[in-house]
Amino acid sequence: MVHHVGWGETLDTGKTLWEELVRRYSQGVDDVGHMRDAWATVKGRIDTQRFGEVTDFLQIQHYEARWWRDACLSYFATFSKLPIPAGYAAPANSLSFYQGLKCPTDAKKPRCREVYTGSPSPAVLQ
Repeated sequence: MVHHVGWGETLDTGKTLWEELVRRYSQGVDDVGHMRDAWATVKGRIDTQRFGEVTDFLQIQHYEARWWRDACLSYFATFSKLPIPAGYAAPANSLSFYQGLKCPTDAKKPRCREVYTGSPSPAVLQ
């Protein structure tokens, strides 16, 4: 059984499918920023090497969460034909930009320098 939900259909949250999709992807980006900020509070209480490695990894995760959000929302927007709702950051780049990325697959290092620019948060502006 296949169930299709229209982009403008209201969900149990009171938001449309599109609004809820944007909200959840955006919140995910900002949640990684909060994790990074929380991690910063343990500085000095954990060994320097481990602290640095986790700090670097969380920074990568933050940028990649924004990259994933922007790429996914840009892709789904081609079907929904709807703009990003007010109160949320617009994608940093076009869908064709994300489709054209050629990124190495080393998970321990930043993989796509082109997406590590600016500040990944806030994605939720309101």
